[in-house]
Amino acid sequence: MIRIAVVDDVCEVCTQLEKYLLQLSDKYNQEIEVEPFYSGKSICDALKKHDSYDLIFLDYLMPEVNGLEAGAEIRKYSQVPLVLLTASDQEDILRQILSIACNCIKCTH
Repeated sequence: MIRIAVVDDVCEVCTQLEKYLLQLSDKYNQEIEVEPFYSGKSICDALKKHDSYDLIFLDYLMPEVNGLEAGAEIRKYSQVPLVLLTASDQEDILRQILSIACNCIKCTH
């Protein structure tokens, strides 16, 4: 089973991504468990309690702890693949994302 965390403060985004991932699960006959989180703090707390995931999708723009800050915190104790989602194409933001050893950046316009 592949465990995936989806982190976004917008519930509909988490639901959409979860739906898409579960469609892929069916298509490729691969069991996938998707767990939504609605803040950067909540995923960091879960990982500190030794929850583990095979992949984490993080929204860049979230209140309190954004995806970049959550990713930097996660990197302190885990090398789980991170995919940061952002609507920004500003080079400084993209450089910051790469600085936390993010595995992928998805710019959505």
